[in-house]
Amino acid sequence: MIVVADTSVFLNLCRVGHEELLRLLFSQVVAPAVVQQEFIRAISAYPRFQGLVFPSWVQINDPAQPLAAISPMALLDPGESDAISLAHELKADAVLLDESRGRLVAKSLNLRTFGVLGILANGQEGIVDSARDARASGLAPESRVLGE
Repeated sequence: MIVVADTSVFLNLCRVGHEELLRLLFSQVVAPAVVQQEFIRAISAYPRFQGLVFPSWVQINDPAQPLAAISPMALLDPGESDAISLAHELKADAVLLDESRGRLVAKSLNLRTFGVLGILANGQEGIVDSARDARASGLAPESRVLGE
């Protein structure tokens, strides 16, 4: 399964120490360069993200066209926009996003979406406790899980 991920997914999975779940659940994890740049800016700007490292195994790839070319009314941040555009272009199996506006745009393009807590809930044994840890760490609640 090929997925394209937005910044919040990497930040939040790294924050709870479960970024490796992405490699376990998906055969290929791709992110636009702007997602990696947003991650680096966030670890510098926000104390809760200090010390995190962007996963070296993520394939960095930029979309050939901006999201505005396929969804002119979408007003999202650069990471979300490029992640959705790239997922559409690659015909990815899913795009990993936590923000509701991004999910709505992705769904309008017939892209499947998953959030970070859905990833945690569908990981290996013991991840349900990590989902509780994620909620306690201030991550937004995610009611959907993989496969829904």
